[in-house]
Amino acid sequence: MSGEVSEQGPPQALARVKAIHNGGQLLYLQFLNGNYLWLAIKDSMEFEVGDWALVGDERIDYAPEELWPDERWLGIVKSKLPDLTILDASGHLRFVPTNEVDYEIGNTVLVTDHGVDRVIDERPLRRDSDPLDESALAPYIVPPSGNLDFSKFGGLKDVVQRAMQLVEATLVKREKLKAIKARPIKGVLFTGDPGTGKTMLARIIAKETQSVLYRIRGPEFVSKWVGESEEVLRMIFDDAAEQKRAIVFFDEIDSVAGRREENDHDASRRIVATLLTMMDRAEPEENVLVLATTNRPDDIDEALLRAGRFDWTIEFPKPSHEDRVEILAIGAARHTVKGDLPLATVAAQTEGWTAADLDLIWAEASLFAVSDEREAIMAEDFVAGFQRVQEQFNLKRVNERRRVAQE
Repeated sequence: MSGEVSEQGPPQALARVKAIHNGGQLLYLQFLNGNYLWLAIKDSMEFEVGDWALVGDERIDYAPEELWPDERWLGIVKSKLPDLTILDASGHLRFVPTNEVDYEIGNTVLVTDHGVDRVIDERPLRRDSDPLDESALAPYIVPPSGNLDFSKFGGLKDVVQRAMQLVEATLVKREKLKAIKARPIKGVLFTGDPGTGKTMLARIIAKETQSVLYRIRGPEFVSKWVGESEEVLRMIFDDAAEQKRAIVFFDEIDSVAGRREENDHDASRRIVATLLTMMDRAEPEENVLVLATTNRPDDIDEALLRAGRFDWTIEFPKPSHEDRVEILAIGAARHTVKGDLPLATVAAQTEGWTAADLDLIWAEASLFAVSDEREAIMAEDFVAGFQRVQEQFNLKRVNERRRVAQE
């Protein structure tokens, strides 16, 4: 089945009016492929800059609105103001209206003339040939937390004292080390189970020593762009060397600098090699310390554990009974509580729990209090919260035993 054509116009291409001269008689047009054309018109057609037109060999027509393409392009957000957003589009700055779409500086976004359409990636994506700029460092610099200090870290006094001793000697008292001709410490490795406070202590130490903290979090750091992760790593160390004091912090370093094997991903091998180079390259006058955490120390590349790299290892054990009482007391101080709570009793029943496990008790206790329309956590809420978390904790241990047995 076919339809008859009663009339057919000549082939025409869609173009946009970019400029008008000679009282509207001379049009400068840009086609969708980027090519330009000037066109002299003799009739009374009235175009304005921005209009779309259908252009043929000897004919120009107005383009129906339905044919107008919705221009969409990729850009990296450079600045976001209440009324407009400035973007980097292939090296050129462009601006569009700021709209209700949720996006931040550094995001790669899809854009139309009406504003940002959606976020493509939280990172600034680039072509292989595009150089990185200072904005690439922004995701890795951790601003100091105003209320984070040693009073918020419960227990493990020996661990805290040892960690602070090593960091202070390296960053705060470096000149005294040099005076006695001692070699500054380059790296300290925090090991221990998840939830024992390794990352929290690193952030506290950075704040207490007034150090700029660069945080690199495991798999998130490995870029799909060849060479980008290594380039960012070099930029971080270069920037750190310019600071009065700086800590380059690898969270879960085993996931980004694990043992190099023949079948490893090329990106992982390159990152390990770059990190080794950066640590070996550091000059004595550079006030930079590398901290790293792991709960799998045996999986770290052996080259990182040699002298002059991660010189010291600090083990974070499970908190003792006294530690657990202190951790629960810190949690009580953070919440609105009423009456005496059985902190010591619960601490005695939580051997083997980490600080993160203990903190879950307060989350569950808060739910019980709110459910019963109370404005403060009472002893019954605290005990009920403990029992709820204990059930989860016991189930986790059962599953771990099953997994070990299967292996």
